Amino acid sequence: MGGSAGAVAGAQAVLSTGLSVAQARAQNKALRNQQRSEYDALAFETGAVRRRADNRSQDVERASAQIEGRLRVLEAFSGGGGVGFDRVRDVNAYETGINLGRIEQDANEQVTSLRIGRLGNIRSLESRMQNEILAGILGGISGAGNGLALGSQIDNLRRRDQ
Repeated sequence: MGGSAGAVAGAQAVLSTGLSVAQARAQNKALRNQQRSEYDALAFETGAVRRRADNRSQDVERASAQIEGRLRVLEAFSGGGGVGFDRVRDVNAYETGINLGRIEQDANEQVTSLRIGRLGNIRSLESRMQNEILAGILGGISGAGNGLALGSQIDNLRRRDQ
């Protein structure tokens, strides 16, 4: 290996190593930012699902309380209790519990679906990250090979001109 070939190969290897590491760092930083955005979106969407579920639950509880209030009024005007009113109260309590359970189950399924989608995106981004050390080594090897070829051509031109 001539003087020019070795010098060019070394310089090219150093330059390529630095560039490869810098590119890997920049790409990894961008991917981490995208991951943070995915986590933020997941938190926002999960919060929205939970808020909607809470609102729906409050609506169900409010409707149940209204039915209970009407039963009390009817009971007071009818002159007392009775099995009929107790039965309606039991049905109201049962249906309220069923509806609240469904709302919670639906919210949990929506949150699970959101998590699966967002975490899949996060894992995909993670798989695209580069090992900066490996990128530097491979860049250096590639740069050295290119530099050696270029340096050899320079040496050949110098020999031919002499």
